[in-house]
Amino acid sequence: MSYVHKTPLCLLTIVVSILATPRRLLAEVFFNRDIRPIMSDTCFQCHGPDAAAREADLRLDVRDEAIAGRDGEPAIIPGNPEDSLMMWMINAENEEDIMPPTNHPRVLTAEEKQLFNDWILEGAEYEEHWAYVSPVKRKLPEVTNGDWVKMKSITLY
Repeated sequence: MSYVHKTPLCLLTIVVSILATPRRLLAEVFFNRDIRPIMSDTCFQCHGPDAAAREADLRLDVRDEAIAGRDGEPAIIPGNPEDSLMMWMINAENEEDIMPPTNHPRVLTAEEKQLFNDWILEGAEYEEHWAYVSPVKRKLPEVTNGDWVKMKSITLY
């Protein structure tokens, strides 16, 4: 097979390898992107802002409360998933201890459990809700080959 015929195959192999790489190997865990959606689906109904529905006096939507010592054990110990009660509960095999409870319509996947583990290991940083974060205009990359640009300069703002 000639060099010309091997090039597309090599490129295809590289693209497939990149796409098949777990996202976790490529980026850190972000609360707003990775954790908040899972907690919203599985945790906040019982451990969120509604004090009337809150169970076990545990609030997971506010970092200070999630890492606060409750009966001597904080739910989340930043940097230490092994000793975090939250990780113990989501990995529990006992039906009485597992979170979310067995009667909850949603079950955590292995990937979601790993995301929680990695997030806690990285420090369990919370982020302000995305709706309250001002957008930041990013600088456009420098054009190295002006012949590639097909737009008029008026559109490059």
